[in-house]
Amino acid sequence: MLNRRDFLKAALLATATPSLIMPEDIQASSPKPWLNMTSMPLYLKRGKDVARLDLREVGHFSTFRYLTRDVKANTIGYPDPDLAGLVSWIQAVVATRRGVLEPFVITSGLRTKATNRAIEGAAQNSMHLPDERGVFRAIDLYSPKVSPSEIAELAKAAREGGVGLYSSRGFLHIDTGRVRAWGK
Repeated sequence: MLNRRDFLKAALLATATPSLIMPEDIQASSPKPWLNMTSMPLYLKRGKDVARLDLREVGHFSTFRYLTRDVKANTIGYPDPDLAGLVSWIQAVVATRRGVLEPFVITSGLRTKATNRAIEGAAQNSMHLPDERGVFRAIDLYSPKVSPSEIAELAKAAREGGVGLYSSRGFLHIDTGRVRAWGK
């Protein structure tokens, strides 16, 4: 596990080039900016679970899988690796801009069909549902200290999927489906 100092060092190294810091330059950069990161740090919370990860370290993706589980159904799924990379990259850029590591709190990852049906307003074909290969492609999250709009700005700039901003409810949705955006 990474401590705060190591995470910030990794974030600074991973986002040292201007194209990774300035959103207007990101769109012109290569797809999947996290592939150029030497480490893929994450600081996540889910309920009472807290983890500081580096997705390039053995076993850390399994922890990401656990944190993105369907809590109601007690089911662990298979998140799209690009979803994990995108969230790691966003968090690294936020840490670089602010000079401080802020955790992202996961409110939803994988959803079983039953869990998805129980959520008011959830799309019937939600990206939170596993596809025919068992891979889900969406996460809902927020940060206690970073506005959903700041996180959404970076997710949109990466142009790697959908970004739903739910400012009135205090969270955002990020997925690795087709590029689109909604909400305020």
